[in-house]
Amino acid sequence: MEQQGNRLYLRATLPHKELIGIKKQYKVSLGCTCDEANLQWAEAKAWEMHYAKNQQRFNWDDWDKSIHPEKSGYPASHWIESLKKEKLYQDKIAQTTWEDHYLYFYKKLNPDLPLSIKSILEIIEQTPKNSRHRKSCCDAMGRLARQAGIEIDLKPYRGNWSRSKVSARNILSDGEVIKTWDEFREGRIEVARWKYVFSLLAVYGLRPHEAFFCEVENSGDYICHVLEGKTGEREVAPLFPEWAEQWKVWEVDRLPQVEKRSHHYVGQRVTQMLGKKSYLGFPPYNLRHSYAIRGIHAGIPERAMASFMGHSVDEHRKTYQRWLKASDAKEIWIAAMKRREI
Repeated sequence: MEQQGNRLYLRATLPHKELIGIKKQYKVSLGCTCDEANLQWAEAKAWEMHYAKNQQRFNWDDWDKSIHPEKSGYPASHWIESLKKEKLYQDKIAQTTWEDHYLYFYKKLNPDLPLSIKSILEIIEQTPKNSRHRKSCCDAMGRLARQAGIEIDLKPYRGNWSRSKVSARNILSDGEVIKTWDEFREGRIEVARWKYVFSLLAVYGLRPHEAFFCEVENSGDYICHVLEGKTGEREVAPLFPEWAEQWKVWEVDRLPQVEKRSHHYVGQRVTQMLGKKSYLGFPPYNLRHSYAIRGIHAGIPERAMASFMGHSVDEHRKTYQRWLKASDAKEIWIAAMKRREI
């Protein structure tokens, strides 16, 4: 038995796959990762191969290029637990990242049945086509398939969703933001609390869940301190400070009651509530896009905006390149006109 990378293999001199009476050394994949949960099983397979070879009953039909997990009899829960240990203790991802980006999809599997191509595709088909949710599901299920040694190409199922596909209809003008705030119905306390969430998302371009994990300075520049979230801690400047002052965004005790199970769960609750027609009627993430474009129009350097938004400069450029190019073109034109005046 040997390890290559993080995978387990058996190496042995075995009957040739094509030539009768000839033997050859082969390396046979066990289709599993090298972790404590798999080592005992792998050792048992090694003895099984040894006895089959010595008793002249070795058959390649039982030992194809990858021992399919469905043949091993391990249920889906085994592979989920195996991957969890690897992601948490080797890759050092946060518990919330595991729950939001992996376990969220794996909980839809029957934990007692073997993981299979069919069960993987059934979960993927439950997500909307060409959506961010579909892409995330394919990423998670594809990773679990690799853990179990299942060969499956999920590219045809991922769709064409991309962060860079932010259209003009996703952007609210400054006037539309103010109008939405003014028209937000406050007949009940609960509605007023969700209006406050709207204020935070509009002024600071936060990810939906980050509204519940932040603090805002109540004077000066009204800087928002994101305490935790998808990309950890950061400081965010308001666009615009007058909105922050008028809407009293520092009063975090006005937040609605939401169980903080995970960042993903909180984000879903925000999307469900603010996305209602009775509240906004559009995805709250549009407020984040609008914040980004507001910064471009205000002439804030893209490096600063990327920092405020908690992502890389490359991601910022890719997502908002249409508006960045237009802004650059405008700046070139203004500079040319100033030179002309001289």
